[in-house]
Amino acid sequence: MAPGTALLASIFARWPQVRTPEHELDRAALAACIFADADERRALEALVHPEIRRLTADEESRLAADTPVLYVIPLLFEQNRAAEFDRSILVVAPRSQRLRRVMARDGLAATAVEVRMAAQIDPTEAIRRADEVIFNDGDRAALRRQVLALWQRVSTETRHRSAE
Repeated sequence: MAPGTALLASIFARWPQVRTPEHELDRAALAACIFADADERRALEALVHPEIRRLTADEESRLAADTPVLYVIPLLFEQNRAAEFDRSILVVAPRSQRLRRVMARDGLAATAVEVRMAAQIDPTEAIRRADEVIFNDGDRAALRRQVLALWQRVSTETRHRSAE
């Protein structure tokens, strides 16, 4: 959704009200459009997801085969894409923490955050589907330690597989 891209032009064509006077994306306005209407959310996903796949493929073609790559895909399970990857890693926090964090980060009311959370997979189901789970119920330092430990393990496993 970078300025000047075909994707952003497509978004502006569909939702002209999300264009700022500086011709940038007003993410809050877009969120208001798509979280108020499931059809609008699916329309945005139909624009965004093919572009993400294209950019991903372009980037992967530049990397060595044994380079581990981490993708952050918020709708991995909702889009049934987990099988496209060697493993899935879920970062999950208790509902009350997620609610507080998004309210603080985005300046949203609890009801607006609840609408967004309702569009996501149930965390219990996501935990069941994930290959690895990181519980983000502490501070940033605790999360960082868990992520680095997992990354080290995954990187080591990837190097061993490529050496075989």
